[in-house]
Amino acid sequence: MKKVLILEDNPITVVYLKQIIDEMDIKIDIYSFDTVQDAYQCALEHHIDLFLVDVILDTKVPGDTSGLKFIENIRKVQSYVLAPVIVLTA
Repeated sequence: MKKVLILEDNPITVVYLKQIIDEMDIKIDIYSFDTVQDAYQCALEHHIDLFLVDVILDTKVPGDTSGLKFIENIRKVQSYVLAPVIVLTA
């Protein structure tokens, strides 16, 4: 079974992304988080096949790019060097 990790702070966007994935009508485990720490921990515990990552996870912080920093850090994990990542932003 494939596994998708969604890192997104907007709960409405998460619902839409899950609906899109569910419409594919294939068995996919979906993990969704709104914090980098939780998403990173999940990625270490499970083999993730696809990452959907929002660029800005904390709108209260001017210039926030914590989603991009997550991608940089996950790429340092040997098993995720070439993992597909879709970058999201509003």
